[in-house]
Amino acid sequence: MLRRKKKKEIDTFLGSQTQIQGTINFEGGMRIEGQFEGDIISKTGDIIVGPQANIKGDLKVGSALVMGEVNGCIDAEIRIEIHPPGKMIGDIRAPFILIDPGVVFNGQCIVTNADDKKSENVSDDNQ
Repeated sequence: MLRRKKKKEIDTFLGSQTQIQGTINFEGGMRIEGQFEGDIISKTGDIIVGPQANIKGDLKVGSALVMGEVNGCIDAEIRIEIHPPGKMIGDIRAPFILIDPGVVFNGQCIVTNADDKKSENVSDDNQ
């Protein structure tokens, strides 16, 4: 699990009193505790959606750890983990997905092959 592995460095932090709309592009690690509306994009970055967070929008990241609320889709290159009191309303897609008991999940769960992600990226680059 992300939270049991070696601690990842957080480069960007949005506190619980923060409200932002728009698109966020980031590298490294990001933790959100506030409210965000829009898309979050990072090819290899790791995002933590804290227990107080409320996100309305799509996430395309390296990995995601969700303990707050996400209304939108998450597409991760490596993994997605959802832990209580997490609430995920939308589709999730990654090679590794973990959903703990006690989580609210309403959407489709698509487990991909890591090789599929690589071939998608190659065909995206060729267009």
